[in-house]
Amino acid sequence: MPSGFQTDNNQLSPAFFRVVIAMNTGGSAWYSQASNDGATTTGRITTWAWDNADQPSKLPQTQVIADAVARGNMRFQDIVDMLGMFADCQILDIEEDGYTAESVVDNGFINFTVKYDRNEFLLPAFASYVKANPYSGSDTYVDTFTFEGVSYPSYQSSSGETFYINTEEKVIKELVYSAVSRSNYTKSVRVFQPVEGADPMTGEGTQRVMEVDRPASNAAKIFNNITVTNIDGTTTTQSFD
Repeated sequence: MPSGFQTDNNQLSPAFFRVVIAMNTGGSAWYSQASNDGATTTGRITTWAWDNADQPSKLPQTQVIADAVARGNMRFQDIVDMLGMFADCQILDIEEDGYTAESVVDNGFINFTVKYDRNEFLLPAFASYVKANPYSGSDTYVDTFTFEGVSYPSYQSSSGETFYINTEEKVIKELVYSAVSRSNYTKSVRVFQPVEGADPMTGEGTQRVMEVDRPASNAAKIFNNITVTNIDGTTTTQSFD
């Protein structure tokens, strides 16, 4: 006797993608706090913010470090925004190298999982977006793919690398790269203002307009330090929305 339960192609079947960004590879391509080419390039990428500190010693001890933490956090938020351009997503299972203000500004890595409930639209939506918003090199493609009877080109990455975007993993890699490699943009954010020299450290948050530039000297190095893998997984509780 029929159970009454039927499967349907429109039912949600979440997909999980693991993103790994290695920032201690590629020689000196990723700027460090101690030797960078300008304040706006500091901070690398981090989810950590000054209000995560559970003790004064973990707070930014100088304004320079506080600003770098804010920029690293802005870059991660930019990644989240880019990943949600074409479909709602959740960010799960975040791992990063540092856990204090002084360490996260030189993060050696940041890893996280992206969960999409409807991932099948990523590739065609990306191709349609690039067609309407071309970039240098986007006129280069060698193949096409078909989705629901419509043919789309597999565009080359905006990084300049010979990398044709024809899978969901490659769309995610391109979106992450686009977020990290942005330069000359500003945003109003909350930044810690330390009382320098205070022991224990104290301070307060203040609203400021921060400028951010690419945190590495070479765009190709950023691109090649990003790895995206389609994984099987179960829903976890740690998230960043």
